[in-house]
Amino acid sequence: MGLEQYGYTAHTLRHTSATIMYKYVNQDILLVKEFLGHKSIESTQIYVHTNNESIKNAVLKNPLANIA
Repeated sequence: MGLEQYGYTAHTLRHTSATIMYKYVNQDILLVKEFLGHKSIESTQIYVHTNNESIKNAVLKNPLANIA
């Protein structure tokens, strides 16, 4: 690929693309799972790097979050 000389590998690019897709495109881990071709969601979770703010926002967007 020629990017190894810059510190990039196919593996790091795969992690990066999965994280970008999850974080900025749709926050749908199932779509990322399909994109990566994984059979289990546990494998996909390794690739998708989230932060606490993303998790908090996802919880707050859940329609059930406002039920008292």
